[in-house]
Amino acid sequence: MIVSCGLSAALFNFCSPYLMLKMIDFIQEGTGDPDIDLAWDNIKPGVIYSSLLVGTQFIAVFLVSHCTWLQVDQGVKQMHSLVAFIYQKHGKISNATNKQFEQGEMVNFISVDAERLFWICFSLSDVCQVPFIFGLAFTLFFYYYGLSFFAGLGVFLIMSGSVACFGSFFNYIDKKVMKQKDARMKTTTESVNNIKMLKLYSWQDNFLEKIMRRRGREIQSLKKSGIAGSVVIALIYFFPSVLPATTFATYIGLGNTISYGTAVASLVLFNLILEPIISLPFFITSLISLMVSMRRCEEFIDLEVL
Repeated sequence: MIVSCGLSAALFNFCSPYLMLKMIDFIQEGTGDPDIDLAWDNIKPGVIYSSLLVGTQFIAVFLVSHCTWLQVDQGVKQMHSLVAFIYQKHGKISNATNKQFEQGEMVNFISVDAERLFWICFSLSDVCQVPFIFGLAFTLFFYYYGLSFFAGLGVFLIMSGSVACFGSFFNYIDKKVMKQKDARMKTTTESVNNIKMLKLYSWQDNFLEKIMRRRGREIQSLKKSGIAGSVVIALIYFFPSVLPATTFATYIGLGNTISYGTAVASLVLFNLILEPIISLPFFITSLISLMVSMRRCEEFIDLEVL
């Protein structure tokens, strides 16, 4: 249901380049004759094209809004199902069985790992539309620009490789951050649970120093993760802006000319694939983080029950 709704919205969005091209051609034909009579028969095609454009965009926005609601509903259900299952599993295992998982890790299961599952469920249907959107858009680009579009396709492949490299580094940093976060939460939880003992023996300064030291290592890893994420975001927004310029420059450099209508329709197509180009790397990064989280949850779920 969600995927079909999203595909229908994408199909209606792809009607806009064709309708805009027809509207521009109609306007250019009318400007050639300044004495043209503004009778209904003369302006009827333009009214039809503009009405179809407004109608298709209205339907597309409605379908996208409905698809977003379905995605949120599905994501919330999956997230709370995982949280409920973790609580249920925690109630069935003994303390002797659960030696390798401290209370701090349980907090991360609920607050961090479950939320990552929500975001994956929220964006999964959008990613399922990416092959359809890219296939249709690249076919239209090849129809308009021929072999010149391979220059733009090369830019797209370079962007994919660059994002993949930084994504693998982000995966390594994310694993490190989660381990350090578990260690900090473990120490913090132990300190809170035994606060009377710490006060009695005046150990609070030692434990506070230990917590801050672990927090400092976690912050260093978060800084590296933030730098990698900022580079990925910069690449994501840089390459889509270069893609149309590279395609137009290659096409014109080969001795061809671009009409005004074709240029406008192409820019609309580039805007249609802009969101999938931006969302796909974010989805890959979120998927890598989810894989790390699900491995952690799987180790806890595989514990023997009472």
